[in-house]
This record gives sequence, C-alpha cells and structure tokens, in this order.
Amino acid sequence: AAALFATLAWIRSSGAFFALSLLCEALVGVGLACVQTSALQLIARYYPEATSWARGVLENAVGVGVVVGPVLGGALFHIGGFSVPFFVESALLVAAVVYVSFVLATVPVCDEESESREEKHTSMSTPWSSDSGGGNSADEHG
Repeated sequence: AAALFATLAWIRSSGAFFALSLLCEALVGVGLACVQTSALQLIARYYPEATSWARGVLENAVGVGVVVGPVLGGALFHIGGFSVPFFVESALLVAAVVYVSFVLATVPVCDEESESREEKHTSMSTPWSSDSGGGNSADEHG
C-alpha cells in the first residue's frame, strides 16, 4: 500500500486523488491488522513464558515508530518530494519481511504439542486441589 501511495503523486484530479488515498489508507489498515495479529501470535508461540515482556517490546517499537516515523517522513519529503517517503517505507517493509523470515527460521519453537490444553487445565493447581496442600479436592465440593 505504501508503494501505491507513492504513485498518487502523478494523479492530477483532486477527486481521484482523494478516493485513491482513502483506498490506500484502507489497505494500510488491513495490512496493519494482519501484522499486529501475526505479531501477537508469534509472541505467544515463541515467548510463552515471557509474553508480557515481548508484548511490551512490541508496543515500545510501535511507539518509537509513531514518534520517529513522521519526522523521518517529513525529512524524506523535504529531500525528495511526495513519493520518496512511501518508496523508502516500501523498501524497509520488504527488508523487514526478509529479515524476519530468516530470523524465525532459526528460533526454536516451544513444544506445546506434547501437552494438550486439556492436560494443562487439569494439571493446574487450585486452592481446593489435593496437590496444593489444601486437603480437599474439587470433587469433594460437588
């Protein structure tokens, strides 16, 4: 979508520019939703014991991007005009996809298939379970 935004510089009709800008912005929104959903799933998969920490890192990175992005985009606009910030963003996104693809190929995945969700649920300690030192089991309260 960023590369499409870059091509809008050559559209002379203000109505067409506005309509295509809205379309591009909608595509950006869909892409952002996909990236955010994928990132959260990858965090849960690769960092099951440190999910909160990893989500914090993700949100900090988003915050840095929100602060630095407009400044960098404005500087690129000043240097090269309307299309340059969008072409640079497109190139950075392609580089990020390639980089993440190689990084994820080398990171071991936590093996959660060996223990099903149901087994995890039944093995959890509760205040009334017999293994928690409470003396009573959940069946005795029934």
